[in-house]
Amino acid sequence: MKKVGITDIGFDNVYFWQSFFRAEWQNAYNEQEDLSLSDIMDEYCLELDECLAWWHEFTQYNDGVIEQSDGYLDQPTTLEAALGDGQTLAIEFHPGDTVYFIDGREIGCTGPHAIQLQSLPYEYVKGLLLREYGEQLFFLLLPMAAIEEHEAKAARIQIQALLTKLFPEEICADMAQCMVCALTEEY
Repeated sequence: MKKVGITDIGFDNVYFWQSFFRAEWQNAYNEQEDLSLSDIMDEYCLELDECLAWWHEFTQYNDGVIEQSDGYLDQPTTLEAALGDGQTLAIEFHPGDTVYFIDGREIGCTGPHAIQLQSLPYEYVKGLLLREYGEQLFFLLLPMAAIEEHEAKAARIQIQALLTKLFPEEICADMAQCMVCALTEEY
């Protein structure tokens, strides 16, 4: 198993974050504006080929892994991080899926076959901002969050502000809106 720690994914690791957002937010779509997060990133971010090559190495992608094991590895790249209160986050990055665990219990995944999202209240994920490495933890667990309608506006503003640490400011409002749309929809 290839282990990764929270200190390995600082905001200076552009390839990780751009690849992570492409993989985890592939279905984030703002219907009102007919705009997806992928569309935004394709226009304003690093070359897709560069990110894809980096992501393939990170997830240990190899030719045939999708056909042979549906994109799952026995020893995936795994990020482990303390969440505080004695809890531990583990995220398995497989070539065909990303699977999330807290204290060994699966809380969701973002893969194409059995997508499971919205397992954590947004308030919980937002509370991670107060912890060490809080901004990274926030972004890592945000795909698992469920935003209530009454939280949507404040969440969009907060997400937009935090996105400026990773992406050009001119795209952060649209990105945040796509993400909030995804997190307020029922799957």
